[in-house]
Amino acid sequence: MAGRVTYAMSDEEITGLRQDLNAFDQKVSLFAPELPDSERRGVYSTGNRSRIFVDQTLEFAEKFPHFCSSYFSFEEFKNDFDMANNCRELAKHVETILKKLVDTYMAAGTESFAAARSYYHSVQAAAKEGKPGAAAVAAELDKLLNSKRTKSEKTEEPAPPAAPASE
Repeated sequence: MAGRVTYAMSDEEITGLRQDLNAFDQKVSLFAPELPDSERRGVYSTGNRSRIFVDQTLEFAEKFPHFCSSYFSFEEFKNDFDMANNCRELAKHVETILKKLVDTYMAAGTESFAAARSYYHSVQAAAKEGKPGAAAVAAELDKLLNSKRTKSEKTEEPAPPAAPASE
């Protein structure tokens, strides 16, 4: 039963990807603050209109520095704006990759569940025909498929993170 996901990653590929992700995470951790939810809710919008405003303000501050107060740091302003733009570009790239991973996770999960259900139905048919061992396998699979999951079981395997909404 061929599906949309036909590629099988080798252990070496998985290990390499994990190492690459860990290296990327370490690099990002050098400069990325972790904002608590309370601060995330309080930050200014970083949408397109805000970026245009900040960009224009940066141009004016560079052309007319005499309007800057004594405690205003143009260099810090420019560094922050550049960092925001660079991180936005990287975040969009990571968002695209995340979407691909989540789509693959969902497609492969759906395909593997469909294959498991197909096998389960075959085992049920074999059990009805009285084939040796089929009833025990069917009973075990039935128990797993139809059991009520407890709250702790539901939280054992987290769902893949949703890709952030694009602007």
